[in-house]
Amino acid sequence: MFQNAGGNDFGGGFGGGFGGGGGFSSPAAGGDKQKKFRFHNIVPIFASHLKEIVSDDSGFKLGNTEVSQVTLVGTVIQVEHSQTCNTYKVDDTTGFVTVKHWNSFTEDEDAPVNEDVFEEGTPVRVFGQMRVFQKNITLNGLHVRKVEDLNEITVHMLEVMHFKLATDAKKKGFDMGPTSSGFQGNVSNNDQSMDLGMDSVQTQVWKLIQSATDDDGISITNIRSSLKGLNINQIKKAVDFLCNEGHIYSTIDDDHFKTTSF
Repeated sequence: MFQNAGGNDFGGGFGGGFGGGGGFSSPAAGGDKQKKFRFHNIVPIFASHLKEIVSDDSGFKLGNTEVSQVTLVGTVIQVEHSQTCNTYKVDDTTGFVTVKHWNSFTEDEDAPVNEDVFEEGTPVRVFGQMRVFQKNITLNGLHVRKVEDLNEITVHMLEVMHFKLATDAKKKGFDMGPTSSGFQGNVSNNDQSMDLGMDSVQTQVWKLIQSATDDDGISITNIRSSLKGLNINQIKKAVDFLCNEGHIYSTIDDDHFKTTSF
């Protein structure tokens, strides 16, 4: 269980505090095999915020903000294994959330690809797509990984608070900078790209996207003009790989991208 020196009240409600923003993509219906998702406008939250989310036919809303994909950090307190998925109950001390992480399958769809399985007591970061199951909001885990640096817990708390403050400020005409989740710890860019299994082309594209400071990210056109040694097909293939692996996500449209940096 994570401990917070300041107590368990990590930061209050979002009701009325958010302006519009963030596209909604309908969560995939049930199924027994993991599908590839593009990360899009990820919102950092605490588990307690799930109680404030309202769902209807048009999607999910947290306050006045449309929300589809979220990230949170917590400890696995319960796990159930099956052939098709692992179901985790994750507690971040503000509450808990159920995360269903579907196994990926090979192209012949006969044998599941080996996935990391996290046992009880493991601190994890979850990137998930919201869905409703039996009137409760759960997460369809797009990416689940172990937290290696416990500073990430504090960073996530600050990201949640910053997101709320930045959205409030944006309503008033101020700009507080990027609000998407992007903890990187103390790993260098070179080491991180190697750990993520990228080749040289993918690494160049990823580093350029990671350097983008605009809230909308960087466009394919700007990537092409900056990386003159690569042709458009190489760039598009690299972008598709990075999206499918969850390293980047589209922002305002399918041609602008930012890194998830996990």
